Amino acid sequence: MNRFAFILIGLAGAVALHAETFTYLGPNSTHGQAHITLSGVPGSPVNLTVITGENMFKYGSEAATYGYCVDLQAMAGNGSAWKGSTASLNAGQTIGHLLQEYAPQIHATGDKYGATALQLAIWDLLYDTPTGPSAQNNQAISLTSGHFKADNIKVNGVAFDPSAYFAAFQSGFDESGLADVYHGTNQSIQSFAAVPEPASIAALAVGAAAQLRRRKASR
Repeated sequence: MNRFAFILIGLAGAVALHAETFTYLGPNSTHGQAHITLSGVPGSPVNLTVITGENMFKYGSEAATYGYCVDLQAMAGNGSAWKGSTASLNAGQTIGHLLQEYAPQIHATGDKYGATALQLAIWDLLYDTPTGPSAQNNQAISLTSGHFKADNIKVNGVAFDPSAYFAAFQSGFDESGLADVYHGTNQSIQSFAAVPEPASIAALAVGAAAQLRRRKASR
């Protein structure tokens, strides 16, 4: 565990010297769905029913990884990409902390509810916080006000209320951290959480996101 923390801290903010191939592998099984809207920001309006939670991708020669969407104006797809950090995102340090803290345990336990809640929290932080990478959401996460809204949230086809998860996330908003993001020709800004290989910790980042294609998810 200490070795993993050391590698993560050392590499979270690193930027690749050259682009690598980015391959979007589709949504992971750890997800739910929600109807979302986005208004009042560049690239809006957005009005879609989308998958919320983990998506899969592969970056260069690294092992296939999972992640969460961090850009509702982008489209996931294959192409070239280069690695940066969540420091480039609005509220990026808070998002980085949440991803470091929760993404690995959500993945390890296959928690679809947690994955859905984490995805919605990331979007709310991105679009409804004061601007800037160090900005923190000093209000409770709200899916009913602001630029980003979500309703009709479901996991396994059953209505789900993520407020208990939001309360846990909110308790750590005074913390900060960084996670990897991937800038590319097709996927714009993405952030992902890496899957540690068995008996090793070769996969490097804890992070979030593959952008969902701009289409309605199957219901």
